Amino acid sequence: TIPDHKGWGRAIVYHPDGHTLVTKSVCDICFWSLQPLAAAADHPQATVVQLPLMKSLKPPDLTPLCLAYSPDGLQLAIGTEEGPVMLWDVEQERLSQLLRGHTVPIVDVAYSPDGQLVASSSRDATVRIWDVATGQLLDILRGHFGTVWDMRISSHGEMLVSGGTDGIIRLWELSSKSQRRSIRTFRGDLRTLYTLAVSAMAHRADQIFFAAGGSNGRCYLWQIDQPNRSRPDGVKGDRLHVTAYHVLSGHKGAINSLAFRPHSSELITACHDTTLRVWDVERSLCRFVLQEHMADLRVITYSPQGTMLASGSGDGVIHLWHVDTWGHHQLFQTIQESCAAQAMAIHPSEERMIYSLTNRTIVLWDIQRGAALQRIEMPSAVWSFALDANWHRLIAGHGDGHIELWKLVDDKLVIQSRSFGYHGKLPILALHFNPTDELVVSCASNSTICVMDPATGEVLHQLDVMSDGVNDIAFLPNSNILLAACFDGAVRIYDIEVGVLLDTLNVAGPYEGMDITGVTGISEAQRASLKALGAVEF
Repeated sequence: TIPDHKGWGRAIVYHPDGHTLVTKSVCDICFWSLQPLAAAADHPQATVVQLPLMKSLKPPDLTPLCLAYSPDGLQLAIGTEEGPVMLWDVEQERLSQLLRGHTVPIVDVAYSPDGQLVASSSRDATVRIWDVATGQLLDILRGHFGTVWDMRISSHGEMLVSGGTDGIIRLWELSSKSQRRSIRTFRGDLRTLYTLAVSAMAHRADQIFFAAGGSNGRCYLWQIDQPNRSRPDGVKGDRLHVTAYHVLSGHKGAINSLAFRPHSSELITACHDTTLRVWDVERSLCRFVLQEHMADLRVITYSPQGTMLASGSGDGVIHLWHVDTWGHHQLFQTIQESCAAQAMAIHPSEERMIYSLTNRTIVLWDIQRGAALQRIEMPSAVWSFALDANWHRLIAGHGDGHIELWKLVDDKLVIQSRSFGYHGKLPILALHFNPTDELVVSCASNSTICVMDPATGEVLHQLDVMSDGVNDIAFLPNSNILLAACFDGAVRIYDIEVGVLLDTLNVAGPYEGMDITGVTGISEAQRASLKALGAVEF
């Protein structure tokens, strides 16, 4: 075990000599000795060993995200939230190179076997190749349509493989210094759902649409019919009639956020391909494509009236849009921050908004003046937050797993209580008040949903989701029925009053329903892959 590790361990690497372990916590890089493991290896029974801390490193002005040792163990590559890659001299404990090129978070770094090159992959959908000795950018590998989450350089150093949220694995040739190119592409069918939204249209009060978007760039629509709403505070499970409605296609990357425009049948989707798309849900048509952003879209939100939209991208740009009666979006204000927004909300008066940034700052913004009313530096980044209907209370969910309750008093955020939450040290991916503002629901990547009393922080229900993780949650209107968008591509429906699962909706695969019973000429591995993508065998 590693004692006193602060926050979520985002990265972990071994020194090539096998004697040191390096971990990345909230802001620090920690070096731990593995020598106690050698003594424990001879112990006849299993034992728990605590690793002693040798030293720690806190890079100035930069937030580390990912790590890689050079083959000789003399240098550590550090990918940062802000975009630069740091090359750290381990023996002299100093910065030897700062590689500038990416402007959004680095998610992976890797050295070539000879240690002469280092590669970095990012949320900007590129892989960059750098010369370690000079710090020169040698090449930019383009071809992905979303975050390049993982990459590896082959043992002979002639090829690089990369994989991202677009479901594509690309094999790149590195041996030719004059032209590094993609030589092979493998396409998968990723159906991880990242984001969820619900709409109840005023002219069709008995019918609800909800949408989920994710890694494959498609937006999935379902329809819920409620012919009998006898309970004003909720909907009975047996009165839910859910049917798949349509699949919206057009984006060329992962859908990171989506929102229904209040009191209308319009849906807007925000994609890694830098575009916003406005859809007519009932007709399943794309009405407009908004292309004013220059980087991947991270988050969008409408005002409660539906006449204003805010959109934030990975380069720190936040656009504010006026929305007219016909659904046309007119850009009227741009906010430039030093890093990306993670969560946003617009006040019902449309005079103020709140947004949180990846640099651990939360901002109260005056829309009319175009200036910040308040900037608060948090102990860790606020990944999600929720406001009650009157904008009196704000619940903030942090990257290190804790939850804070704030109050808004005279256009100022004032801390009321902190550090309640039951997701360990995992980031809080989504938070919501229920429609009556009496409960708060949170989710994290540990496959649990917590239903809490916002006044005391007491957990009333803890829902264990049968999935690898929960990325987003949303309530049905005027109801304690909760929808959860899951990592395995399913939407799960819960009644949080009693804490039970009502239904599971699975996203259709590309071979959904195809009968492969008795099919010959395919291997067992191919048969298993087809079934995983929706094929059936009787």
